[in-house]
Amino acid sequence: MGEFTGLYPWQWPPADGEAFIASLRSGPKPIQLSTARTYEVMIALFVEYLLDARYGWVELCLDRFGEAPQDVFHEGNSVLHAVEYEGDPRRRPLDYDEVQALFDADTWCVVSPGAGCPFRTARR
Repeated sequence: MGEFTGLYPWQWPPADGEAFIASLRSGPKPIQLSTARTYEVMIALFVEYLLDARYGWVELCLDRFGEAPQDVFHEGNSVLHAVEYEGDPRRRPLDYDEVQALFDADTWCVVSPGAGCPFRTARR
């Protein structure tokens, strides 16, 4: 992650966080939306840990790097905010008409009694 901007993630402004995730989502092997969300959450939790006053990392970062960590991802720039539906569109839920058509189909199969194998089917 440091190679992306030359900075550590806790030094990134929110725009760098967005650009990092966008580059991963659009590269030669784009990551799935759920993976991007996981990366955002991992970075956000790490920065939250750094910002927690109980651990003293803010002061240490100020001493060593001359700047305090800052939040990278927030509600306005996260993947969840940018995308309405997180799932793969090829695996979307059926709508009402599709469910009705499925139940109305005359191709329903039932398990044949005494067939011995629950996967053997016969038409009604």
